[in-house]
Amino acid sequence: MVRLKPSKTKQIDAADVPKRWKEFIALMADGDTRIVVEQDGTPIGAIVPKSDLQSLKLSDIQRQQLLESLERMGEAFEDVPTEELEREVAKALAEVRAENRARAAGSTDA
Repeated sequence: MVRLKPSKTKQIDAADVPKRWKEFIALMADGDTRIVVEQDGTPIGAIVPKSDLQSLKLSDIQRQQLLESLERMGEAFEDVPTEELEREVAKALAEVRAENRARAAGSTDA
């Protein structure tokens, strides 16, 4: 199993960012420190290493793909009344839960 190296996180007041910018650049070059920029103790942004930025971009792409998939699935049911959809979803959930209970009961009997 691959384990990710934990990132270090530093909090910095927004007013200190300009005077410590070179320090932050060096930390980004090391690639393992996230800098949380705060104003009056409240996070307002972050300076992150390139690897974090790549992960954020990938996450954005995956989120967009998921939303598009959900939209396509919704279009398939746009002519079905909401009450009927809710009834069918409740029925499907009940069936899955019953199967899970039966499977769990069977594994404890062994």
